[in-house]
Amino acid sequence: MRIDRLFALALALAFAAPAFGDEDGDEPAPVKPSAYKPLTSARETFACDIPSKGWTVIEEEAPSGSATHALGPAEEDGRWRAALHVHFMDKNQPGCVPMEDAVKRERRSDPTSARTAGAVRRFWVARRSARVFEVEETRLLPPDRLPATPSVLHHYYAFVPAGDGYFIIKLSTARETFVDYRGTFEQVLRTFRVLGAS
Repeated sequence: MRIDRLFALALALAFAAPAFGDEDGDEPAPVKPSAYKPLTSARETFACDIPSKGWTVIEEEAPSGSATHALGPAEEDGRWRAALHVHFMDKNQPGCVPMEDAVKRERRSDPTSARTAGAVRRFWVARRSARVFEVEETRLLPPDRLPATPSVLHHYYAFVPAGDGYFIIKLSTARETFVDYRGTFEQVLRTFRVLGAS
């Protein structure tokens, strides 16, 4: 049927399109500003835009630096919530590893969780050459109660060098909805600003 062919073509185009802008100046189309609101971390290490509705922000200190988490709406089945995590990794803290080692660690395959990573791309975030890639893995969800079932998660990653360390920006979603959050991740990267390195 013609509708089936059009649907297949639309899917092919969606997956063939590059996920992010690159260093040659290609940038994703801008989004409506009203859909987003500014977020500045409690320690004023960074600022960026996050969705204006349905996201809750939590800040914490971590052994290797500081962390900001923005929890989004629950998936339809209630087993997972989209979540944005921004960690500042301070090289002066004992838990910090060099950025290249951290990139390799996050991209490492794991047959027990069917963890696989896409290619690393470099492009500008906050006027810095960042490394961006995507990861898929299988987890038992929900993790805190039974019955739990295997679910595939999709993670967007960006590693952004900054002063005395680097930022890890990660957006995690269910595989069924990861395309819906690609624009959110792009907006975070497009508006990301480094305010301080401590």
